[in-house]
Amino acid sequence: MDHRIEVLEEKVISLKNSPAQTDGMNEISDMLDNIINQWDWVFYGTDKPMSCSREGVLRNVNPALCKHLGYSEDEMVGKSILEFIHPDEHEKAIIEMKKHKRNVELRLLKSNGIYCRMHIKADSFGPDDNPYSIGLLTPIENV
Repeated sequence: MDHRIEVLEEKVISLKNSPAQTDGMNEISDMLDNIINQWDWVFYGTDKPMSCSREGVLRNVNPALCKHLGYSEDEMVGKSILEFIHPDEHEKAIIEMKKHKRNVELRLLKSNGIYCRMHIKADSFGPDDNPYSIGLLTPIENV
């Protein structure tokens, strides 16, 4: 979960416990809780490999992606996406990462040292100066 969301949660909690509490703060808190629950349900509950990155650094990876590539979440989160992309395809990946919408096939490194081909569809969201990217990765079989 991004640090900014954690900070927002802390601020909401502190405001909820302050004497200046308002019904509006309760509504904001409930909305934030709902968004987090929806994110967890979709992102972590799907059997489709997914990633979330900011500025090319993995912020979240779901269990399906970890299982497919053979890494733990801790081995992936906080690392550059390029660490998992074949070096011959770094330039192609960097060009794609600059786009708002991405639709590309790349070779990704599995924990066993073998590369696998995956189709990556990703969209950016959030502030223009600091967007997140959510990617859906589909293994390409028989390549």
